[in-house]
Amino acid sequence: MSKDKENNNLQEAFCEQLRILIIDDDEVDQMALRRSLQKSGLNAQSFSVSTAQTGLQLLREQVFDCIFLDFKLPDMDGLELMQHILGLELQAPVLLVTSHGDERIATQAMRIGAADYIPKSLLTPEVISHSIRSAIRLRKAELQRVESERKLRDTQHQLDMIISNSPMAFFSTNAAGEFLFAQGRAYEISGINPDEIVGRPYQEVFRQHPRIAERFKRALEGETIQSVDETKGYFLNAHYKPFYNERGRMMGVTGFALDITDRIRNEQELMQAKELAEQSVRVKELFMANMSHEIRTPMNGIIGLTSVLQKTPLTEEQHKFLKAIQVSANNLMLIINDLLDFSKITSQKFTFEQISFSLPELVQDIVDLMGARAHERGNKLSVHVGTEVPTLLEGDPHRLKQVLLNLIGNAIKFTEQGEVRLFVQAGQQENEKQLLEFTVEDTGIGIPKEKLHAIFESFTQGTNDTSRKYGGTGLGLAISKSLVELQGGTIAVRSQPKVGSTFSFSLPFLVQETPPLPAAVTNETEPEDHSQTLTHLRLLLAEDNEINQLLISTVLSEWGISLDMTSNGKEALQKLQQNQYDLVLMDMQMPELDGYEAIRQIRESFGEKASVPVIALTAHATKGEIEKCMAAGADAYVSKPFDPEHLYRTIFKLTRVPATSPLRTPPRLNLATLQNLMKGQAGFLYELLRMCLGNIQFAVGALENYIESGDDLEKLGAVVTDFSDCVSLVVAQPLLSTLTELQQCIKHQNRALVKSLAHQAAQEAKAVIASLQQELDRLSLQE
Repeated sequence: MSKDKENNNLQEAFCEQLRILIIDDDEVDQMALRRSLQKSGLNAQSFSVSTAQTGLQLLREQVFDCIFLDFKLPDMDGLELMQHILGLELQAPVLLVTSHGDERIATQAMRIGAADYIPKSLLTPEVISHSIRSAIRLRKAELQRVESERKLRDTQHQLDMIISNSPMAFFSTNAAGEFLFAQGRAYEISGINPDEIVGRPYQEVFRQHPRIAERFKRALEGETIQSVDETKGYFLNAHYKPFYNERGRMMGVTGFALDITDRIRNEQELMQAKELAEQSVRVKELFMANMSHEIRTPMNGIIGLTSVLQKTPLTEEQHKFLKAIQVSANNLMLIINDLLDFSKITSQKFTFEQISFSLPELVQDIVDLMGARAHERGNKLSVHVGTEVPTLLEGDPHRLKQVLLNLIGNAIKFTEQGEVRLFVQAGQQENEKQLLEFTVEDTGIGIPKEKLHAIFESFTQGTNDTSRKYGGTGLGLAISKSLVELQGGTIAVRSQPKVGSTFSFSLPFLVQETPPLPAAVTNETEPEDHSQTLTHLRLLLAEDNEINQLLISTVLSEWGISLDMTSNGKEALQKLQQNQYDLVLMDMQMPELDGYEAIRQIRESFGEKASVPVIALTAHATKGEIEKCMAAGADAYVSKPFDPEHLYRTIFKLTRVPATSPLRTPPRLNLATLQNLMKGQAGFLYELLRMCLGNIQFAVGALENYIESGDDLEKLGAVVTDFSDCVSLVVAQPLLSTLTELQQCIKHQNRALVKSLAHQAAQEAKAVIASLQQELDRLSLQE
């Protein structure tokens, strides 16, 4: 408390009326005290009693500000009475009054607790006023000191209780590393009694814990340290901090250690739970992958052989049965695909592409696919695309197509003799992306209002008899909702029973302002008559499933292809060593040696045959599986069940012979842009074309080296990128288109086609070199 505040409190106390108790058996002395009090100028009210017992009784009942006590009383002396008064723990100061001055009595009175000692001969108004004021001031100061000490003791006690019962160990050492303070329950963990280590050096205390001793040593050298230590199965998070005096001198180390055993164990349990969950996910993924393969393999045979049988002479009844088998098989494949997509979404393993595509072409593909199905149900399928909808977009066309096919397929399935409409409108632009709004309306059975909130949940359909009547897994809408939302879009539904349903969703896409580069000019086209194009080929099939062997051999025989078959990868390698093949069809899951290892060994150990084109046959048509096949060394992949047309185009593309004859299309240079930019600077144009010529000549050498060695694709990719940039300056066609196709093949690691296109690009580049040389000669003559 500040001095000014203390004085103000005393002034307030003296302004209030003081209650004074006089204990004296002499009435004359009482009258003298009261008279002096009246003349002292104090605002005081006095009370008088003649015996010690009466005074004690009054003190127990009332509160007084000051007590005058005669040393000689009839029932006890003043010193004894003072002992009793002190036992009452009163706040009022006691002034001892005696008839004569006696230093011995004064000393005893002051030692016992009297505030002052006044001889009766000095009981003047001035002395009394001064004594009362001083006594009250001293008494208040003493009470404040006692209260402060009490609060300090209470605070210290509470702090000791907190420290002693906390899961921590507090410590402090001097500059020599000797403990000055140690307290806390965490010491029990290491078997140390904190009371026994005070005064002992840290080296001795932590002899059995060298790492902790090392940290004390570093802290005493001035380093602030935080660490986690394990001792006897417990974990302590410790902090060591050096402290200094005002002159910067090291005084010792202080700090604490917190018991974090529960936290560490919880983290370990969470980690174990996480690992267990991840292991469960991996087991689930492996199960789904294996089930996909095991189911797709017989489905491949069923669908493929059904297609083969439909090309044979059939009775009307047989044709009807085959059609039913085909429809059932296709429906089963849809269910399998839904389950696989749902598994990938729930395991958060779904990825999206960002590629350019034409929206009108995508919509037309959907109409071509769904039109016949709509007609079978007696429905009319119509499409309405807004004029403001951009044509070229960048995003994932496959997933957009999947959602639209799902919604339109549902609309057709639940509508009969009605209408299904698809609307595409342009929405707002958000963060450089165009929002497109897709709406699918139908006039079908509708959805009850109470089912609308759950229609996008897994395994949910509108009514209980829907799945029995119309079929399906109830996963299609759940997958569609996830596909839309994972791409940053939203999806909603409105419906009325027996009136129809409207599903709408929005997705953001980047708009591609410029059309893509023209397709590469090739010397070959894909003829429609398969039997006239592949009859010269000899293929090797590695497939362990007899149904698939029958199916593939039947399909390839129609194209006039000669085929050898093996049942595992080991036999395939033996066949390839013994014979010459134009292409290998490799199943990726086989006994003894799977397709991944077989392809790897072909690429690494088969010399001239290492570059034989390989098509991976896989039942897992996922992006990860495709990348795995290509990384193993496959040139392309065909998923099961396979489409014969797709298989044909893939074989044709990988086995076409590079053009070795003179180019059908002569090289063309377009220097108009450069000439306009450098008008009047023929010298600079000459130098630029000369540099371009040198770069093209270097690139031709790199292409020819790759054709001979077939080494690093990544290195070739960098060369082709620089090559393409140089060729684009002079707009050399058809070389520029060939390089564009070559870059795509390098990206997908299609080694067989890379070698073919590299040969074609080298031939075209040599023609461009000749044209550039002619242009340089012409510019040289102008100078």
